Amino acid sequence: MRILLASGERLSGVLVKELLAAGHQIVGVMSPIPKRVMSQQFRGLRYWRKNLRGWDIRDVCVAARIPIRVTENLSEGSIHSMIKQSRPDLLLVFSWPRLIKNETLRLFPRGGMNIHPSLLPQFRGGDPLFFVLDSGSESMGLTFHRITSELDAGPIYLQVPLPQKPTDCYDDLYFRTIQSAAHFLPAALEAQDRNPSGTEQEGEAIYCPKFTTQLTYLNPSAPAVETSRRARACYPHHPMLFQVGRRKFRFKRCLETGVRSQLPNGTILRVGWSSLDVVLDGHVCRLTKVRRSGWAPLWMPLLLLRLRKGKMIAEPTS
Repeated sequence: MRILLASGERLSGVLVKELLAAGHQIVGVMSPIPKRVMSQQFRGLRYWRKNLRGWDIRDVCVAARIPIRVTENLSEGSIHSMIKQSRPDLLLVFSWPRLIKNETLRLFPRGGMNIHPSLLPQFRGGDPLFFVLDSGSESMGLTFHRITSELDAGPIYLQVPLPQKPTDCYDDLYFRTIQSAAHFLPAALEAQDRNPSGTEQEGEAIYCPKFTTQLTYLNPSAPAVETSRRARACYPHHPMLFQVGRRKFRFKRCLETGVRSQLPNGTILRVGWSSLDVVLDGHVCRLTKVRRSGWAPLWMPLLLLRLRKGKMIAEPTS
């Protein structure tokens, strides 16, 4: 099958490799990320290891001599001309920033297939991984569905539940999702062969709310269990922040100790090298890997950053 891939994920090269291994032909890749921006993304060790395994979309396309085009709008006239010249059978979409218009979908004899990282109709919309973790939902998985004019509402070709661990942070789900998407993609294409119309979604649709930076600020009065979930959902792309005086700090995890306290919410009880014990919602919780926000990633002792026992974490401002 001749496939055109539209993906906003740098590590989606693993999808291309799986399709080529299954005997499909990739006629082109559309990416909304300019090369200069892509080179600055995912510099951490975990991402470097994935690149070393051949997950980087640009490296894979260069090695396989697959043309890659930078655009955010598949409805452009030049993009339509390219599609007509390359004659793809299917449009495969994974994490694309815009709705795809019907006039574009009509250029593909088999239409479009989207890979969505949730069990639709739950968590339609952008960044479902964040809201799966933040809501505490135990329902996690992948949905391969037909693209329609309504957001993430098309008939389903294949749906696969994925495991979720209590300690998972955003990156854990992110890597698991990409690897699973590649693994189950051939089965989804076979399911489309057997049933081109797909199966209509059942149940009440749940939409992801719009992500705002306000979600990353720690509220000392919020339930501690919610703060713990949100910290895992935010890390590492949007680490949670708190403010002491005029200084802002970021942290990785919020761990509940099971100890209750009568002190006011936001009171710092203990200051370690890089962690704090603080009262949140009447419970003593530990914030780990605390560092000054906006500074270079140096592990400076928190005492040198003027954090002391008895200081107060400020309530977030609207």
